Amino acid sequence: MRGAAEEITLEREEPKDEPRRALEQGILRIGDRLRESLVDVTCAYWDDDEGVVRDWVRSTRRDHRRRPGPLVAGLVAFRGLPPGSFPCSVKGPRSHPDHPSHRYRAIALCLGGSRVLFYQEGSWHRRRKAPKIAALRELLADRELSVVGIGMKSAAAKLEAEWGLRVERPIELRTAASRAFGKEAVWIPKHVRGAIAIEGLELEKLATLVLEGTRVEEKPRGIVDSDYGANNLTDEQIMYAARDAYLHFEIGLKCLRMIGFPT
Repeated sequence: MRGAAEEITLEREEPKDEPRRALEQGILRIGDRLRESLVDVTCAYWDDDEGVVRDWVRSTRRDHRRRPGPLVAGLVAFRGLPPGSFPCSVKGPRSHPDHPSHRYRAIALCLGGSRVLFYQEGSWHRRRKAPKIAALRELLADRELSVVGIGMKSAAAKLEAEWGLRVERPIELRTAASRAFGKEAVWIPKHVRGAIAIEGLELEKLATLVLEGTRVEEKPRGIVDSDYGANNLTDEQIMYAARDAYLHFEIGLKCLRMIGFPT
């Protein structure tokens, strides 16, 4: 994907005999015709898909053992409205699905750069039970696994509180990038209401900085504002979630290698 203008598609692998059926398997294509990355995307929904999560973790770990290298994962978590609610039923700022008061409803995890797991929680939290994703819990608790992401430490704390998922080794993506490329390249001063505020680069601009000029377009506003707690997620929602996890992995892996982090 180096130097490429991003093109992104998600192709379903299962038959399209049920148009409204939730995506189960797909191929994410990101890059251009000259430099294209292919990423297997596996989707799991609710407790019934515990076996899907377990099989993904096992096969991904098996592939990694065949190709030894740093054990790094890119993780992105997505908030959503409470089940059964609609934006119009929630007043004020909390009507936005990504408001900090809402719990995480889904995650996307990229391991090894060629596999992404997208998992959406079900209604288990209504019964105050932890999700049946023991394999994922064991994976993220591995001290040898560096899990990178923007705001990763706060996201890890929220995932542990809400899902019982403990990320043993969370790595802040912007911190790693600033150590690799310099603080001035990652943290940019901006004028906000007559004052100067320091803001970190967003994911797309981090990709341009770190991945040798790769141009990544911002997500459509409809995806940014979308609800990842909805019962029927669109393929586009899953596509951009998988893209974000993939970019987190690629950026994090390169930065960690540059700074000599013990991955």
